[in-house]
Formats: sequence, C-alpha cells, structure tokens
Amino acid sequence: MLLRTGFYSSILFFGLFPGVSFSAENEPLPDVFTLETALKQATGDHPQLQMARAEVEKAQAEQFSTDALTGLESRISARLRWVDPPDIAYDQDQGDHKLSLFANKRLYDFGYSASLEEAAKAGVTSKEHLYNHALNKHRIAIMAAYFDVLLADLRSTRDQEEMTVAYLTYDKARDRQELGMMSDIDVLELESISQAKLVTFRQSELRQFTARTNLANILNMPGNPRADLATPDLESNNRKVPNDVAEWVAIAEKQNPMLLALQEKVFAANKRLASARGINNPVLTGQVEVSRYAREAGSYDNW
Repeated sequence: MLLRTGFYSSILFFGLFPGVSFSAENEPLPDVFTLETALKQATGDHPQLQMARAEVEKAQAEQFSTDALTGLESRISARLRWVDPPDIAYDQDQGDHKLSLFANKRLYDFGYSASLEEAAKAGVTSKEHLYNHALNKHRIAIMAAYFDVLLADLRSTRDQEEMTVAYLTYDKARDRQELGMMSDIDVLELESISQAKLVTFRQSELRQFTARTNLANILNMPGNPRADLATPDLESNNRKVPNDVAEWVAIAEKQNPMLLALQEKVFAANKRLASARGINNPVLTGQVEVSRYAREAGSYDNW
C-alpha cells in the first residue's frame, strides 16, 4: 500500500527508526551502559562532590593550624661579624660569628589547646560525613536519572506502537472511503487521532533526549548521552522486609551520614565553647637555645 502524503511518510520512517532525530547529533558510546557502570562514575570529579571535598580539605587545614599551636616551633639565627680584639684579649681571632638554634613548645595550658584540637578533629569528621552524604545523594540521582531513561524508552516504544496502529487504521479508512464504505467525518476523526498520536510520539522522543542528557550531565559527561542502557537485575528488591521498622531506624541512627555529621558538629561546638572558657588560663611554655660561637668570650653560653 502506497503512502499518500509526504507528511505520513515521515511518520512511518520515524516510527520504524525511533531515536534518529537526536542520536545523529550526539554519537553514543558503542558499548551497552549498565547501572553498575553508571554508579562507578560517582566520583569526586562532579562539581557538587568537589565542593564537598573542598569543605573536608578546609577543615583539615584548620586542624593542622590548631595542631601547630602545641607543636614544636624552631628557628635558626646566624650572625656574621668581624671585630678588632684588644691586644690583651686571649683570642685574637677577628671572626665573631654565631649560629643559634631556638626551640619553643607549649607544654601545658590547662586544657585550652586540647579542646581546640578535639574540636578541629570533630570538624574534619563532620565534613567527611557530609561528603559521604553528598556522595550518597549523587548515587541516588544517578539511579533516578538512569531509570528515567529506561522509562522514557518504554513510553516511546508504547507511543510508537500506538502511532503506527492509528496511522494504519486511518490509512485503511481512506481506502474504505474511496470505496464509499466510510463517511468523510469518520475518516477525519481517524486522521485527527493519528496526528495526535504522532504528536505524543514526538513528545516521547523529546523526553528520551532530555532524560539521556540529564543522565550525561549527572555523570559529569555532558554532550555524550548514552543510547543503549541495560535493564538492571534488581534481585535485592526481593529481600525480606522486616515487620518492625525499629531495626531500620536503629541502623539509620548509627549509619546515617547527615545525622553523624550533626553529632560531630555539636561535639565540636561544645569543645570550642570549652576552649573559649579557658582562653585566659595560664600557659606553661618551654624554650631551649643552643649556640655555637666562632670565638670564645666570657659572656657566651652554648646552652
């Protein structure tokens, strides 16, 4: 049976070859993309995860700064000097050079620095939990985008079949109309249905492209939408669900990254409060100086 219009020729072409309109511009990778492969892309390269990692590194830098408060501070001092010793001096060497090493360390401050160190450590742990929370959210977003693509493909297949059936029904009606077996009104109604199914199918194709673009962006691979996605085998969905949700609540309280992060944040705040209260406490500091001199003098001490 010949197609009567170019308009419906395009209907059959796109119906038999779905996805042509968007796959030509963005060539997909040849391998079939799986959910496991997609989840492996949930690394720190994504901008949102990079921001979370930057917060961890910032907290680590603050911890290093706090640790330096009680660390060993050392410095070296050197002096080059030439003198003209008097004739009565025992050492007639004109070189009066000096090399000194100084070492300072805070020995005790009645808990002030210890509270700051614990607060800084808890701050790092809190940011690490927040990073894990961001990573979990990112993995969930990848799974949601992955299943959106699969659903879009299923909808497109359904709409393609409905469009094809509607067009074939309309095409047969035109033949019956020519034989005087169907009225013009009935044929126009079938044509309207066929065109509506075409619009629906075009919308499904657009949703396919949008879903794939969204997945590519979430994977931090813009401009490279995946064409073939494998349907995952979700055997874990068949696991037995406990009747008492208290068990899950207990697990969530122990393992939820956001809750753990908030707990560490509260602990850090309490330690900072303790350090603020002890900021005026006495401080016991030790200092050592060792020097070497180029010439001997009564006022020079090696230690």
